[in-house]
Amino acid sequence: MDKNNIWKWLILALFLIFSLWVVYPPSQKIRKGIDIQGGTSFTVEIDKERILKEIRLRTGGKAPTGSVTNDPALLLLDAGNGGGIGATAEELKILNKQVKRAPDVIDVLRNRIDSIGINDPVIYPGPNGRIIIQMPGIGEDKLKEAETSILSAAFLEFRLVHKRNTILVQNLFDNGEVPEGFKAVPGEKMYIKDRTFKKSMDREFREKLGMFAVPNMDYEFMLKDEEVNGRTFYKPCFVKRRSEMTGDHLKNAMVGVGSLNQSLVNIEFDGKGAKDFARVTENYGPNGPMNMESNIGRQLAIVLDGKLYSAPEIRGAIFGGRAEITGSFTPAEARLLANILSSGSLPAPVKIVQKRYVSPSLGEASINSSIRAIVLGGISVIVFMLFYYLLSGVIADIALLLNMLLLPLGMIIAAGFLSLRSGSAAGRSALQLPVLTLPGMAGILLTIGMAVDANVLIFERIREESRKGKTLWTTIVDGYDKAFVTIMDANLTTLLTGVILFIFGSGPIRGFAVTLCAGILVSMFTALVVTKLLFGLVASCTKNMGVIRMLSIVKETSIDFISMRKIAATVSILLIIVSCGIMLMRGQEQPSQVFAVDFMGGTSLTFNFKDDISVCRDMCPVEGIRNAMEEAGVKKPFVQYQEDIKKDGTGVLL
Repeated sequence: MDKNNIWKWLILALFLIFSLWVVYPPSQKIRKGIDIQGGTSFTVEIDKERILKEIRLRTGGKAPTGSVTNDPALLLLDAGNGGGIGATAEELKILNKQVKRAPDVIDVLRNRIDSIGINDPVIYPGPNGRIIIQMPGIGEDKLKEAETSILSAAFLEFRLVHKRNTILVQNLFDNGEVPEGFKAVPGEKMYIKDRTFKKSMDREFREKLGMFAVPNMDYEFMLKDEEVNGRTFYKPCFVKRRSEMTGDHLKNAMVGVGSLNQSLVNIEFDGKGAKDFARVTENYGPNGPMNMESNIGRQLAIVLDGKLYSAPEIRGAIFGGRAEITGSFTPAEARLLANILSSGSLPAPVKIVQKRYVSPSLGEASINSSIRAIVLGGISVIVFMLFYYLLSGVIADIALLLNMLLLPLGMIIAAGFLSLRSGSAAGRSALQLPVLTLPGMAGILLTIGMAVDANVLIFERIREESRKGKTLWTTIVDGYDKAFVTIMDANLTTLLTGVILFIFGSGPIRGFAVTLCAGILVSMFTALVVTKLLFGLVASCTKNMGVIRMLSIVKETSIDFISMRKIAATVSILLIIVSCGIMLMRGQEQPSQVFAVDFMGGTSLTFNFKDDISVCRDMCPVEGIRNAMEEAGVKKPFVQYQEDIKKDGTGVLL
């Protein structure tokens, strides 16, 4: 027997302690998905007014007083935006192209929400081209971070600073010129915000600010903020409106630390982007082809979503395709900026039109039935193993119990590895359990059923070896050795499926993949290590082969399964073809019987409470509405209570 078993027992004890620590107390450590506990919902739509302004800014056109098109489809878009946005037919055609990119917007938004560590968000298209983003209960900081991430277009530009920028800035302070909303700092070429200024510094304000004291319309007045001793100062800069290159070919963005321990963002371009960046830095470097009269390189402004972050001097051609974005970043701000850039630019700007509290999409009966299924499934497996494998079944049941206790540890390991491999690990604590959703609970139930598979293979191998007249411990060791390859093959195949589901899936699918992979990792550990340790204890107490006696309902057979492999493969292929064919036929005849609403869409109905009274969220009759709809023939309706969120955080009934 292995003399080092004591270390294995100690490792098992440490695993158990850690697994229980990360889950206790459950009320604080177990995070529930939006389908179980509810959360916050953002309703987002493509910002047509902003697109129209940018179109006119680029073309120099003036806004007409009304729509001048007779195209019914274009007029519908115009009228569907608050009674008309007053666009010409040509402008509406461009708007239509942007609105049709809503599916691409959904993909980018999903990547952004995932990247900041909000697990299992629900994102789907709504009516009238809107997008619904539902996130499980999260803190105020995370909610604000999500809102910032949603609204950021992530349009990265590299623009030239005016070659006479130093003189132009000096003239500003010599002449006492100060932009609206700011004050000059005595003795410094910087501004601070005017606290008496009450207007909102929104997009319209920034557009007006960009016209301040510009030498000509080719340039824009911008302010770069700097943090000094806890105060924010703003340095003026005149930046060319036309960009030399954009971030379309950005390959990666990562948080870095500068020489003065300040947070920054390192960016890297792909092949084409690297060539463009090398061209720009070479042309405008010292004595470059576009800067031949000066041995000092031009300043290259790095602008993201219209905000100036830095304007470093070009000191020579940069051929590696790498650059830095510096600014007065906190580590959290730098991480958020890197996440937004890595997720990609929004193909069209969006705005948040509604924020709501949403109730759990699952009724109490649905949650209880899921928990009941897990409990009944576990009891069934335990009883069967005790009945059929006797003492070996007791060992398997102990391993199953340990399986459930070690599952939190397995979920942390699986979630960490999968998030790292898929690039969505940012924003999530390494010791934080992933969000538990209904698909995740289904993965746990599947884990319970699969947990004893390896034990069954081992026990049957032990049964075969016991017939050869070997000693007890030799029989056990040989049983494990000969079952190992089969166990690894079966579990690695399923593990690979879970990894694929996580990488290419999203939302609840990832929740299922995490619990599935966690269950496989833990069950392999308990089956191959823990049960062998338990058998070792038994073998150290007795040499009697009778302790591994098992029931044998199916007696020894001599069927040559290998010779029938072609027949088995043919039958399997036919069954797959027939089952897929039946599914497709039913899908064409009655799509709702095969595909859920997230595949084929459906009808959305919003009911308001008749009386203007306060209704408690927990007492809202969601379950009664769901039952009534099912009785009316609507199968598996998605019913959810919602209320608007005021600025003060209170709710308003819908």
